[in-house]
Amino acid sequence: MAPRLEVIDHVVPGVLVVAAAAIVLALRRGDPAAYEAPVMGAGAIAMLAALWITTSHVPLLGDAAQGSAPVAASLVHGSAGPPVLLLSLWLLAGEYRTSAASG
Repeated sequence: MAPRLEVIDHVVPGVLVVAAAAIVLALRRGDPAAYEAPVMGAGAIAMLAALWITTSHVPLLGDAAQGSAPVAASLVHGSAGPPVLLLSLWLLAGEYRTSAASG
């Protein structure tokens, strides 16, 4: 795989997820009403980045199923996206519940 594609599929979304998590952690220490929109935005960015990581590896899993790529390596390579996607969706759902309850 080309190094540029690896950066697009791994580094950029990973940096976005880490930056979004840092924003959420930094803003959580203040007044909940003041950080509601930025935390929702950061959660949405993390969710979209994780969705990109997950969907960009679906073809690799298809290749493994057809025997043109190693199965174990394909599973490991595509394993980071789904947990991050679930965690970011959980964050968004929690923030949505919090904002709905306070508003």
